[in-house]
Amino acid sequence: MGLGKILKKFEKTINLYDVDYVRACATAAFRRFKSKLILYQLSDYSSIPN
Repeated sequence: MGLGKILKKFEKTINLYDVDYVRACATAAFRRFKSKLILYQLSDYSSIPN
């Protein structure tokens, strides 16, 4: 399952449970991410700052 599909499913789940606030924490995998383009695309889709 691609990242976009995972995020869409997550969005549906939080909307289903009427969640108002979500906080994401960076992991070592994100800190070492090599593809800046993917990070920029992800930040466009979500509230993750780039």
